[in-house]
Amino acid sequence: MRLALCAAICFAPKLRTTPLLVVASLLNAALLAALAACVVSGVMVSGAVLPAFGLYATGYFFWNPLHAASAKVLLALLLIHVAVNVRRIAAIARFCRGRILFKSRLVNGEVCA
Repeated sequence: MRLALCAAICFAPKLRTTPLLVVASLLNAALLAALAACVVSGVMVSGAVLPAFGLYATGYFFWNPLHAASAKVLLALLLIHVAVNVRRIAAIARFCRGRILFKSRLVNGEVCA
């Protein structure tokens, strides 16, 4: 973490930053934190994962609400992420659709009607 922070400070003057890039980076960092919280709390709440390793997590009344809250935050951030990147997602979908349609019309190297 410290290395990443030092690299960001060292290379920040050389990078071109725009407000949209800053917002996207903050959104991605928030998504990563929410995903990590959701995964860790999900493992701690789970009644199957930890006992399989012979471990037991105390504090169910802490992990269960944390898991519920982090899952809701993660879902909200994912919706915002999709809304911010809808043009990029549409461009990728158009590109992939064209490639899939083109490949599906080829049979033994010949174009089918």
